[in-house]
Amino acid sequence: MADETTPTAPASAESVPAGPASTAPDSAIPHALTAAPGYQVRRLYQAYLAVWVRAVDPTLTGPQFAVLTAVDAAPGRDQRSMASAVALDTSTMADVARRLESRGLIVRRADAADGRRKLLHLTEGASGLSAPPTSGRAGSTNGCWSRTTPRSAPT
Repeated sequence: MADETTPTAPASAESVPAGPASTAPDSAIPHALTAAPGYQVRRLYQAYLAVWVRAVDPTLTGPQFAVLTAVDAAPGRDQRSMASAVALDTSTMADVARRLESRGLIVRRADAADGRRKLLHLTEGASGLSAPPTSGRAGSTNGCWSRTTPRSAPT
């Protein structure tokens, strides 16, 4: 089974090599499938992931990158308000923060006034990544999109 994060171009009838398994005309992707919005969205997401890995960082997910960006912009904010800032629910934010902490990219410190609140700070290890603000590489995906689609890149 192919890795769903690795984009591959859909095979057309002309691009399928002749052979016993591909001689039938039904080996091409049916139009009903390629016209379905869900199929198109999945293919777009695969292309997006490929651009992300090349242009931003192969080890960070989009939510992780968003959290690092938010923590860099507002160090010391609590985990709950950071979740709201990056459009994550609090349980997902807790998981993302734990993963970033285990990788040595952020530190979660208990708030002195309320020990239940976790305050987030970047570590020195985060500066070695292509994470913000040093590289601005996330914006470079817009240029990649303009080369892959005939329409203008999203803003």
